[in-house]
Amino acid sequence: MASIFYAHFLKNKTSAVYGCSYDNNLQLNFSRATDLKEIRKFKTSKYSISYIGNTYKNIRQDLINGLYVLFIGTPCQVSGLNNFLNKEYPNLLTIDLICHGVPSQIYLDEYIKSLNLNTQPNSLTFRGKKDFFFTLYKDNTILYSKNSDEDIFYKAFLDGLFYRENCYSCEFATSKRVGDLSLGDFWGLGDEIPFNYDKQDGVSVLLVNTEKGKIVFNEVKDIIFFEKRTLEEAIKGNEQLKHPTRKHKNYDLFLKLYSEFGLKKALEETLK
Repeated sequence: MASIFYAHFLKNKTSAVYGCSYDNNLQLNFSRATDLKEIRKFKTSKYSISYIGNTYKNIRQDLINGLYVLFIGTPCQVSGLNNFLNKEYPNLLTIDLICHGVPSQIYLDEYIKSLNLNTQPNSLTFRGKKDFFFTLYKDNTILYSKNSDEDIFYKAFLDGLFYRENCYSCEFATSKRVGDLSLGDFWGLGDEIPFNYDKQDGVSVLLVNTEKGKIVFNEVKDIIFFEKRTLEEAIKGNEQLKHPTRKHKNYDLFLKLYSEFGLKKALEETLK
């Protein structure tokens, strides 16, 4: 769905869109795109902290210049943008992601280093078409790939072991959203209310939160397959629409071990 909105803005409006991509050092940064070819870098899920840099300033200038702007980020980043702008812009659309929390870039860098690969990777993915795989690449060559049950960094992420401290008390982990639209995976779809279509490649949950969001959704709805579901079903499948990720029972032990032995040893001991 994110791709649909990015493409819609770039095809149909005088616009700039903003999203996240990893650089060659595997640091996640926001960047600006004005061409359809550029938005491919924004694809796939990314489970580490993303850096805003000058993005808010650039967005404000684009808005002042009369461009339509689409910003997709975590709820705290959308809220940060709204606070920075400090006024309503009719030519801005924000989409918040249903976020579990994020670990520090330091942890990701240290973990990759601990794998002792023969060469330095320059790209990574956390999700394949159907599975949760942490995969590191050098150009188009796979250097390392393990699923979420086998890779301890991925398991630590899914278990909520090492997020930023404030993620565990996130005020945005609620069904009351800050973005005009909200996007995530529709976990639990069809478990109680039948869903009579193929779910094999995944289904997005899309929450329409504002009148502005409703207008843009109506502009794209003819080129997507969608089905209206209850908000209760979406909330039931996504814990972060009810409360923040709960702190792992070994969180304090992890921090203690990390300070003494480094990341890999701390992960191995706390995830036994």
